[in-house]
Amino acid sequence: MTKPPALGYSCVPDVAAALEEWRRWLTSEKTASPHTLRAYQGDVAAFLAFLTEHLGREPSLNDLGGARLGDFRAWLAARAGEGAIAASRARAVSGVRNLFRWLDRSGRLHNPAIGLLNAPKVKRPIPRPLTVDDAGTLLEEASDIPEAPWVGLRDRALFTLLYGCGLRMDEALRLTRREAPLAGDTLRVTGKGSKQRDVPVLPAVRQALAAYIEACPCRCAPTAPCS
Repeated sequence: MTKPPALGYSCVPDVAAALEEWRRWLTSEKTASPHTLRAYQGDVAAFLAFLTEHLGREPSLNDLGGARLGDFRAWLAARAGEGAIAASRARAVSGVRNLFRWLDRSGRLHNPAIGLLNAPKVKRPIPRPLTVDDAGTLLEEASDIPEAPWVGLRDRALFTLLYGCGLRMDEALRLTRREAPLAGDTLRVTGKGSKQRDVPVLPAVRQALAAYIEACPCRCAPTAPCS
């Protein structure tokens, strides 16, 4: 058995040579980050270890080419039984699939079953709103980072609209000069599905917009976007 120098686990010579070439391809051509490289190699190592136990021998390239969809599913089931969460199993599928696609493109083997394997669905965490303190810090620093003062005032006005009026990013960027809420206590916004809603406008929002428009060197037409 051969132990590829950069992989840290033993395998039969043809697999060892292919894995070393794959690692070099990830590093030189795909410029994968060290974190991605470690994760992929670890996931492939775990997959090969599963196949070794599953087949009763260390797998060759022929074994990898002949792996069935049921084998891949059994591997994922084993990972789940070991306590791997859905995100870890989804990443493992990504790493192993990357290897098999490279083996296919390089002419070493073709395994159609890997393309039929569905990765576990990962629930995306619900975005958390900024705290009052964080929002205040963001608004203060937004006007200090850019070199041109008016650019900082623009960014401050944008963040104030997002936080103070609860606008989505695209809604804030679509506001025209005429629609800028420089007066009044409400703003009518056209959102998804062309649905309109009225949102309250705080004095801080009006002040931020007025400061930006006053400092902006570009005098936009009434129907042009404020930004």
